[in-house]
Amino acid sequence: MNLVVDTELPRAARWALEELTRALSMCGESVEVTAAPGSDPDFIIGLAGQSSVVEDALARAGVRCPDVPESLVLHPLAAGRFLICGRDERGLMYALLEAACAVELAAPEVDVCAAIAPAIQSPHLAWRSMQLFLCNRRLEEAWFYDEEFWDEYLERLARCRYNNLSLTFGHQIAYLSPPYPFLLEVPEFPEVRPIGFTAEQCARHLDMLIRIAEWTRQRGLHFTFGVWSQHAQDYGDSMVEGLTPEIRAQYNAAGLVRLLASCPGIDGVQFRMNYESGVAEDRQAEYYAPQFRAIAECGRSIRLDLRAKGLTDDTIELAQKLVPDTVISTKHWCEHLGMPYPMPAIQQFDQKNYRRYGTWDLLRKPRSFALIHRLWSAGSQRVLLWADPEWVRRFASSCTFGGDGFEVMAPLTNKGVRDEQPLWSASADLAFRSHAEEHRRHWMFYLLFGRLGYDPDASSEVWQRELHQRFGSAGASVEELYRIGGQILPLLTVVLQHSASLWTFWPERFVGRSLEEDAQVEPSDPTQFYGIDEYVKDALDNRLCGKWTPPQVAHHLHQLAAQVRGLLTDLGGDSTEPELRHTLLDFTLFAHLAEYHACRQLAAVHLAFHHRAGAVRRLSTVRQHLLQARDHWAALSAAAEDAYCDDLVFGFREKGHVGHWKDDLVVIERDLAAIDALIAEQQEIPSADFGPFIGGDVHLDPPTVTFASPTCATAGRDLELRIRCESPIPSAVRCYHRIAHQALDFDRVDMHSDGDGHRAVIPGDSIDPAWDLMVFFEFLFDAGRATRWPDWRIQTPYFVIPTK
Repeated sequence: MNLVVDTELPRAARWALEELTRALSMCGESVEVTAAPGSDPDFIIGLAGQSSVVEDALARAGVRCPDVPESLVLHPLAAGRFLICGRDERGLMYALLEAACAVELAAPEVDVCAAIAPAIQSPHLAWRSMQLFLCNRRLEEAWFYDEEFWDEYLERLARCRYNNLSLTFGHQIAYLSPPYPFLLEVPEFPEVRPIGFTAEQCARHLDMLIRIAEWTRQRGLHFTFGVWSQHAQDYGDSMVEGLTPEIRAQYNAAGLVRLLASCPGIDGVQFRMNYESGVAEDRQAEYYAPQFRAIAECGRSIRLDLRAKGLTDDTIELAQKLVPDTVISTKHWCEHLGMPYPMPAIQQFDQKNYRRYGTWDLLRKPRSFALIHRLWSAGSQRVLLWADPEWVRRFASSCTFGGDGFEVMAPLTNKGVRDEQPLWSASADLAFRSHAEEHRRHWMFYLLFGRLGYDPDASSEVWQRELHQRFGSAGASVEELYRIGGQILPLLTVVLQHSASLWTFWPERFVGRSLEEDAQVEPSDPTQFYGIDEYVKDALDNRLCGKWTPPQVAHHLHQLAAQVRGLLTDLGGDSTEPELRHTLLDFTLFAHLAEYHACRQLAAVHLAFHHRAGAVRRLSTVRQHLLQARDHWAALSAAAEDAYCDDLVFGFREKGHVGHWKDDLVVIERDLAAIDALIAEQQEIPSADFGPFIGGDVHLDPPTVTFASPTCATAGRDLELRIRCESPIPSAVRCYHRIAHQALDFDRVDMHSDGDGHRAVIPGDSIDPAWDLMVFFEFLFDAGRATRWPDWRIQTPYFVIPTK
């Protein structure tokens, strides 16, 4: 095959061209790359606007490559030829890699050019970043210094269309806090030295960092250096001597100057800004000013990423003055993987912690900075397989809500943090290990966030072809496992999340605290979900609203578990292929986890009714649900016992983020003992068979709705909203509205029926041109039933109306 490339390609595009030629050669094709077109070239390849051959082909085909960075064109031409072009280096690299992947995964009988799907694409999100953490010196020896690891890892990121890799130092640990002593000497401060590292080891560390940054660039990605701690604080015994409080600011600035000079591949610097960085927030601007100047004066353009938690407006203003390319990154859903939309509200207990997570007050207009949504997926997903295509698609689409992109944490984040174990793998049984490198088994996670971040409307063929290559005819069922089983973890996260911190709450391993404690939890989307105590109080007061109740969530969890079990049955459990075997195991664990928490939620609800209303006869039902929950946790533990390591260290020992599921059965026995003691205190407890819970066991689906969201709202002018409902017709409709400030409460307006639906007016003095307007609706029906719309299961459960 003749590949015409009439201009010299940039580095990343040259590598991608090599990948395409390799794929064609593996298909048995003889490949020749030439600079001038022959009589019949098979592929025309190059940069739009630079290659005359490409421009001629585009003109003849009547096609235009979008004038947007990272855009690409894959287009069939006459006589079986094919055009591959990009607007820039990345765009062309993506196009070539897509062509290579399509050829690699095509069926043998499919023609090479026919295997490549035509496409004209531009990125939906300008920033698509993967974040890796360094947190365990011993475990990192196995990959940080491994050139083969980086070659494969960076290739994966490029193929998945990420455009940034963040390598982060000093997250709640003394190791590498701050990073500079472990990398280089700072002559101005000869007294500052690392403890336990020789000069040779530091030099090796720096050399590897330089190479990683350069390799990252060669694969077409930015490289961001993350500094999350300015000193060790109380995160363990300091591993740096001589770094006194008096010199910390000057030392860290001098260290950054030398690092940026030594490592030219660093394209960005990310700082954690709140008190956890070791800097008091009232000294923030003063302390960081020398480091901002170090970036400004380094001789090249550096992107400065400031984390929003604790960030002051004065610091933002100073950073932008010194470093024009300054962005603000904020936690999308606390430190967890919750729902695939920006949180509608801040939990009550966190409203005192300014800008701790979410967009908070960062969406005020006009805004002078770009906003990046940081998905702390590692709070929820650490070791089990997770990758729901619809969740990721919705998440990527939602990141345009005030944002320019996202950063997501890699699976296995915090493995071995603050621990001194020898090398270990999460998979204990070799029969379950399909890859030498653990991260490879999470390939679906990487693929979905990268490709759907680039294009939320990407064809499902992007992952279906990979599933088919790995699992053959079982691929479609495995995709359904990811889709249905992937709904369990986010839902558990939202309704059980008793802490915003990933160091405190880990839903993959969460067995619960006491039933009474967990009944007090406010879900992390309080606009759509009831907490247990809140539900019981409203139920007894006969004033339930349209939020999902805990019994309804339990029913939904049971449904998801049943669907997962059906797929597992269809796939069979006798596979000897390690990757399929491990995949089936992980979704078996998710099914048990869903059923366990469904039973435990019901136990907690009955107990809450007892505590609030003296319903003694509910205690025997509490016990029944706890026994069912225990059976599910025991089954989960047994399924995971031989497959997973006995000591899964993915957090701090004092927080219990270690060990194995089998270690947690004692918690359930404690719950049972507490209930048995409560029962023993009663005179007599008759058995009881309760009917449906108040509000219903199954959440009511919203009616068929017709609503056109206004394109704009004007300050000072009343805004009329009209909504029409069919099948069933509600007895009343409410509208909830609020400016796009997460820490504020929603206001409620009762809508009036006017014969053609329902109508409400939002007063003009509630509309502020500095804030867009958020609205959602609630439908009330007979017998105390209610529901809210939009439905969180299908779309973002609120509309955002631009204001002026």
